[in-house]
This record gives sequence, C-alpha cells and structure tokens, in this order.
Amino acid sequence: MTNAYNVDDIVSLDAELITPKFRGVNFKVLKVNPKTLKLQALNGAGVVNADKFLIQPPIGLPADVRVEDVPIAEHLACGTLVRLNGVRQEKGWMRNGNLGVVLKDNGDRINVAPLGGHEDRYAKLPRRMVTVVDPQTVLA
Repeated sequence: MTNAYNVDDIVSLDAELITPKFRGVNFKVLKVNPKTLKLQALNGAGVVNADKFLIQPPIGLPADVRVEDVPIAEHLACGTLVRLNGVRQEKGWMRNGNLGVVLKDNGDRINVAPLGGHEDRYAKLPRRMVTVVDPQTVLA
C-alpha cells in the first residue's frame, strides 16, 4: 500500500508495535492528518489515532479494498434484546438460548444481564456469543 491514504480506506496496524487489543484488526480511515490517521476498528473496538509508520495493508483482504466492501459490526444500544449462543460452560443464567439485555457495548465485548434480572448480576461476553433478537418475535 502506498503512503497516500484516503478516507474510507481499509488498513491494519503493525502487530509488533501495537497493543494486543488491536492485533489482527482491520480499520477504516476516518480522517487523514499530516502525521497521523484517525481510524475506526471494523470489529467495533473503538477509534484510534495512529502514526502513519504503523499502517499496514489490511489483514486477509486485498490491498485495494474499500470500506463499502467490508461489513462493519453494528453498535448495540443499551436495552437491545439478545439471545446467548456458544456458551461453553453453562452455569446460572448463562445457558445457550437464554435471553438477555445489553447493558453496555465495548466493541468486541458487551455486558449482558439476563432478561428479568438475576440478583444484579451481568456477564461480560464476546460479541460473537450473542445474536440480536426482535422483541416482537419473542412476544408472539
């Protein structure tokens, strides 16, 4: 990839020089500054200001890919109804198929409380362990 970056380009960061949170993550360029780029993680992990020397071609994608070609994880609003799936160790309310409510979306991890509550407890789960549920289908 050349050193000329444009808004909506897809890039990644040098894995040897960044924190583990952003290793293997592709980013969308939001703003181009003289020495830095403002980047949005495509997995929803947040916004980063990165020096241009850290920029690498996107991981697992062609170098000329545009943001329109890559799906971006949607932000889950507080109160979104979700269903748990992929729970390895089922205990308490955390069982596959149970319904929960999103308390907070941190990008790659979300805080989920069981629907109806459970002694003020909640779980911090990876985003891949929940699917959004339409409340109308649950009521039917």
